[in-house]
Amino acid sequence: MLQGFNVSIVTMGSSGAGKSHTLHGSGDDPGVTQYFVESLFNFLDVKDEEEEEEKARVETDKNYSLRMQFVEIVNEGVNDLLAKGKGGLVVEPDDWEGASIQGADRRAVETVEDFANTYNAGLKNRVSLANAFGKVADKAATVLTLDLVQTINPEEENETQILVSKATFIECPGAESLVKDYNNLKGKQSIALNQGMLSLQKVIMEIMSGQAEKADYGSSQLTQLMEETLGGNTLTSILFNFQYDDQIGSAATMQLLKQCQRIVNFPIPNDSRAICLIHKYRVMINNLRQLLQGANIEKIKEYQVKIAELEKKLIDGNIDERRIGEERNEMDGRLQQLKDKYNAVLKQKTDVQTQLPVSYTHLTLPTICSV
Repeated sequence: MLQGFNVSIVTMGSSGAGKSHTLHGSGDDPGVTQYFVESLFNFLDVKDEEEEEEKARVETDKNYSLRMQFVEIVNEGVNDLLAKGKGGLVVEPDDWEGASIQGADRRAVETVEDFANTYNAGLKNRVSLANAFGKVADKAATVLTLDLVQTINPEEENETQILVSKATFIECPGAESLVKDYNNLKGKQSIALNQGMLSLQKVIMEIMSGQAEKADYGSSQLTQLMEETLGGNTLTSILFNFQYDDQIGSAATMQLLKQCQRIVNFPIPNDSRAICLIHKYRVMINNLRQLLQGANIEKIKEYQVKIAELEKKLIDGNIDERRIGEERNEMDGRLQQLKDKYNAVLKQKTDVQTQLPVSYTHLTLPTICSV
């Protein structure tokens, strides 16, 4: 991340397997997220004298800013955990940031303690509802994003270098929904409640089968936010959690593990040049999406039917033309045979006339008209 790369840490597994504990921790037992932030600040803030001297020898002026965003996705709704669970948020494409959550709060982070206070307050705002099928939180996903902007001014160069990187921490919903009956989920639990995990598996299948360009990231809020995490410009680590005596959930998790092993990402440092190029391509992609959304689907289908009819007529016309040509060739062949026979008979007549007396030389044969 300090070198300008996007990074992502994802936890997958069945409900109760320890995804939340692995990522968020509990009480005095920190999770991966807290350890990551502590290490990040250790590198960003050089405190002891030895590190200060080393930094001075590098002769650079390095500044940074860090912001955080923390949301929860429940039943295809996005709640802002930094604003006491404010809901009604949506994921939309952004020319500069890619998929982003419009209206979500972003907090500046100055210290490790500052992050911990904001982060823990956000965790308390998670949904705690339950229904006949268990805790709603088991079907929810959390997405924590850290945006780091670094400005580096080397002494030997005139150009200021800007590095923009992002760290994303994602807790996926329970994987057991992947092996349950789809009609049961749709009829009883609401398909939207499991949409994130079902869409995620579909996207993974499309990527691993070599059809990444056709992957439907837009089929859920979760997959939209994971577009760079899976198959994109990010260094991604996925932590798979298994639960003892949970054969169904463990089987689904193992299936995901095998599928994710075949996904290839393409991370690059997000320096000034790369940011501009990525922005350019995002603008092009978003424009294409808008054109598709504004297209009249019924009109397109009508045109497709007309095109199919014209193609059929063209094919039928070619077939008729080919048949007529074949018949003509056949008639030409027959006519040529008749001409050959006539010439043969004419030759025989000439031979016979040379052998007959003069009084018999006025015999004539019918004429065959040429075509």
